[in-house]
Amino acid sequence: SRGKHFWAFRVEPYSYMVKVGVASDTKLQEWFHNPRDTSSPRYDHDSGHDSGSEDTCYDLSQPFTLVTIGMGKLVIPKGSTTAAGDYTSRVLPMPPRIGICLDYDKGMVYFYDADDMKCLYERQVDCTGTMYPSFGLMGSGAVHLEECITAKRLAYTEEVQ
Repeated sequence: SRGKHFWAFRVEPYSYMVKVGVASDTKLQEWFHNPRDTSSPRYDHDSGHDSGSEDTCYDLSQPFTLVTIGMGKLVIPKGSTTAAGDYTSRVLPMPPRIGICLDYDKGMVYFYDADDMKCLYERQVDCTGTMYPSFGLMGSGAVHLEECITAKRLAYTEEVQ
């Protein structure tokens, strides 16, 4: 698919750990058939201390991008920077609603606080093939998809930045 795609959701505060982001149809098939793939949201990397430090930032451009959400935090993958370019703030407070924007043509994915449209994290993503929203729940938890945010509001936010 082409163009920009945006979806918003909220993660229940009691959720233990949820991986959210985008993935290509090919990568989703790999994860479905091989849940032990360490990049899979179905693979439990948990070291037992719940810091999200098991997440890593792989190649510069890959066919998926995921962040970890849970226990009131949003964890950006290791080796990444926040949208503000900060390496030290990998653990952010979990916003009430999270938005993800996939710009297929530019090969970029953006994670937003969907209430104020502040960009929390952006990353290059390999958009070969069809891309899908990706959600992986580990332990107890719930994700609620919200109605679409209009492209007009998203375009306005880009002009402001």
